[in-house]
Amino acid sequence: MLPEMLLRRVLPRRAATNGATEVRMTARVYPPEANYESHAEEWFVEALVEQLPDEAVVFRNQRFTDWRGDREADAIVAWPGVGVAVIEIKGGSVSLRDGQWWQTGGKSKAIDPVGQARACKYLLHQYLAGHPRWSRGKLRTAHLVALPTTVLPDDFTAPDLPRDLVIDKTQIDYAASWIERALDRAENQPAPPSPGDVELLVDALAGQAIPQ
Repeated sequence: MLPEMLLRRVLPRRAATNGATEVRMTARVYPPEANYESHAEEWFVEALVEQLPDEAVVFRNQRFTDWRGDREADAIVAWPGVGVAVIEIKGGSVSLRDGQWWQTGGKSKAIDPVGQARACKYLLHQYLAGHPRWSRGKLRTAHLVALPTTVLPDDFTAPDLPRDLVIDKTQIDYAASWIERALDRAENQPAPPSPGDVELLVDALAGQAIPQ
């Protein structure tokens, strides 16, 4: 049974129009245009952006590169007063069998969504620690997995993925509340980011104009 606060359906917020042009108020998104790898990824991210408050920021397809190669975080949510969530999104039918995650679409393949999300979380920490304009230290952070086209069984649990850290198809309408809850429950974590911290994160990840 889900907590009552999470059963609240979060709908897009819009300013009153009074006959004027309707203005949509949602989280900021970087980059403004994104090349989604799947419809499921697009569906999840766009739904999440609609639910988040105006002061939150969503980074899509954020790539990190180091000596080990390239990694890409499907979505990073920076939410003042709440925390930073690194989310790996997997479409198709996803299941866990004999300790191995599988994704079935046109064909079945072994995947590691938890490892991908966790690795990107640590790469974000590493990147910020070495960034010359980042002075805030570590932030409250959690990694989650989103399965927007999979319905998990009621008794789902996994050693490396507590139920609190996975969002399935039935939870899309309140994904933001689920993320907020996961970050609130994160143990041994620093304080959540302030609005100023989030703006520094935007500067660090979205880039700075280079003088010509």
